[in-house]
Amino acid sequence: MTRRTIYDSEDIRITQDVLEGASSVIVFFSSFKEADWQAVAGREDTIRFRGHSGVFVTAKSNHWWQVPDLAQMCACIRAATRGYSQRIAYGSSKGAFGALLLSSDIDATRVIAVAPQTAISDPALPILPVWREAIAQRPILRDNVAESLKLVPELMYDPHKDTDKPHIDALKARVEVTELRFPFGGHKLLRTFKEAGILGNVMGRVFDAPASEAELHAIFDPAKRRSASYLHNHGSRLAEAGDFERARSEARALETVDPVRADNLKAIIDDLQAAD
Repeated sequence: MTRRTIYDSEDIRITQDVLEGASSVIVFFSSFKEADWQAVAGREDTIRFRGHSGVFVTAKSNHWWQVPDLAQMCACIRAATRGYSQRIAYGSSKGAFGALLLSSDIDATRVIAVAPQTAISDPALPILPVWREAIAQRPILRDNVAESLKLVPELMYDPHKDTDKPHIDALKARVEVTELRFPFGGHKLLRTFKEAGILGNVMGRVFDAPASEAELHAIFDPAKRRSASYLHNHGSRLAEAGDFERARSEARALETVDPVRADNLKAIIDDLQAAD
């Protein structure tokens, strides 16, 4: 595949890789800082989406797709994906907000969102302070994910992540969703998959066809403890629940995977136990 730029503005760059003979295309929505997205979408790593063409929609700053040329951008994507029987809108975090918000605008046939924000102007939903500062720099032009969706979105997330679950709950209170839950996978779920050595297997399965939670857990569960992120997330949650013995067991397991993060987890446990 040869990547070429098909759209470039002050806020957005769109590139395209055409795989001859492919019947499906993945439209990747990405923040310019998302290293995890690069692991999935990088041209050099086509195993992640083998069998699919790719359209890569990159935000040049943290704008959550609040850009004046949104209609032109979506028209470019529709033109680039016309003729494919399967058109998959995909993103993680801020990119997932874009995939959800714009899946209908780009005539997607599926939408896959990893740890998404589902609204950016609702004060009741958690947004990191630095993200709120970025959002406040621009007028909010579109923040109507539930009204925009014409498909049942496939939502991959950690149900124990306090910054993510409220976004999922708010969306599923208004529209039908498919939940694909990965306990203790964290907000950076793709990084957890990568650390466990299953990023290609999980995302390849998801991109090929709708997958059940059970099918994905057949890949995730045997490998999850190879991930430092999983062990850290699980140990932190155990400590928060007051189960300090099991939390310290996770810290010991983490020592063999990532000693620096093991020390961090031990410090969290110590602080919580001292305050208990």
